[in-house]
Amino acid sequence: MVPAKTLEDVIRMVNEQQKVVKKQQKEIQVLKDVHEIQNLMGRYVYLHEVCRDPEFPDTMYAQKTPGISSEVARMGVFVDKGLRKLYKKPEPGSPLSDMRGMLFTHPLATPVIEVAGDGKTAKGLWMSPGYETSQDPATKKLVGCLCYTKYGCDFVKEAGKWKMWHYHVYRIFLTPMNTPFTEEWEANVRDKAMGAMGAGGPSPFGKADKPTTYDHPYSKTTERELVPAPPEPYETFSDTFSYGA
Repeated sequence: MVPAKTLEDVIRMVNEQQKVVKKQQKEIQVLKDVHEIQNLMGRYVYLHEVCRDPEFPDTMYAQKTPGISSEVARMGVFVDKGLRKLYKKPEPGSPLSDMRGMLFTHPLATPVIEVAGDGKTAKGLWMSPGYETSQDPATKKLVGCLCYTKYGCDFVKEAGKWKMWHYHVYRIFLTPMNTPFTEEWEANVRDKAMGAMGAGGPSPFGKADKPTTYDHPYSKTTERELVPAPPEPYETFSDTFSYGA
């Protein structure tokens, strides 16, 4: 028979080992979650480059969580079923209906990803130094542009899989390859020609569900702001801010 003192020591040791195992299991799960979120965003970028955007509402976004939203620069906020307007295939004759020569490549860099302590939600922020084609409003010709943005996203786990919940693209600058971004080409030329998308201006995506919440591209007359801010560790989503509207 094991002496009482020794038995107590064994029980205490087993309990301590169980705590260590539980902690390690949680840490492993967080690593798996971060990896899955990175893959989700990576697939989004690769599929966006080949214009498979109409698939996104069904494959990339949450399906059962209310308040799903997507906001891209100055285009307004598309919410829940409104996402289908943003990602639908443009009608023939409308802007972007002819995708020949179009290119949208937005690599992801400088990730900061935090998974909630309860494991139900997560937040991620990325820099994106990319390039794309744009139409010069003066000549109507395609122009190769540098396109720098940031991605601030909230994620939710549904049926054991991570899905986008709030997707927000914050533009930094868009400029032709032969034009310094200090010329503010987009703000001075392209924006005026395209109008304020999501606020009554021309858009191939239809009217947004809500107005733009934040859009502050580079300007020589303003200072940069820490928006979006990198996520900090949090326990539940009620303890943090949202990248959505």
